[in-house]
Amino acid sequence: MEKIEKLPNWILKILPLLTGNMSLSEFQEWLYQPDTEKFFPNNVYIELISFDYKTKLVFIDEFISQFISFEMKLELRRVCIFLSEPTILYLEEKDLGILPVSKGLLKFIYSELNRISYDIKYWEWEENNYKYGQELRKLFKLYATMIVSLLSEYGRNTDSYIIKTLATIYSYQK
Repeated sequence: MEKIEKLPNWILKILPLLTGNMSLSEFQEWLYQPDTEKFFPNNVYIELISFDYKTKLVFIDEFISQFISFEMKLELRRVCIFLSEPTILYLEEKDLGILPVSKGLLKFIYSELNRISYDIKYWEWEENNYKYGQELRKLFKLYATMIVSLLSEYGRNTDSYIIKTLATIYSYQK
C-alpha cells in the first residue's frame, strides 16, 4: 500500500482561514496573540507575521507554496474546497489522508461524511423529500465547519474528544 504524504501539523492551525471559516482580519488578530508562535516553525511564523494583510488579500497560495509541494497544495485545495462547501461526498478516504491526524480519526471523519452524504442522496433521490435533504445539507455544512474547528485545535483536542463531539452532532439529527 502506498504511503500517503502528510501535510505539516501547522496547516491545521490555518485550516479555518483556508476554508473560509475565519476571516483574514480574525486570522491576523489570532496570529498576534502571545502563544500563537509556538504552533509554527520559526520560518513559517516569521513569514506569517511579516505579511501585509491589508494590501494583499490573496497570499495563501503563494505562502503555502513555499512550504509544501505543488501536488500537496492541490490535494489540500481539494480538501479545503470540500470542507468549505460540502456537497455530496466526492472525496475518497485517501484524500483526507494528507491531514496530519491519526488514521483512526480520519476513518471516523470520512465514514461520518459518507453517511451524511448517503442520507442526503437517499432522502432527496429515493424518497423525493427534497426539503429534508436540504436540512441534511445544512447539517453537512455545520458538520464540516465543526471538523475544521476541532482539527485546528488537534493535539489539545484528542481523537476521542473529536469523535465524541462529531458523533453527537449527527446523532441529534436522527
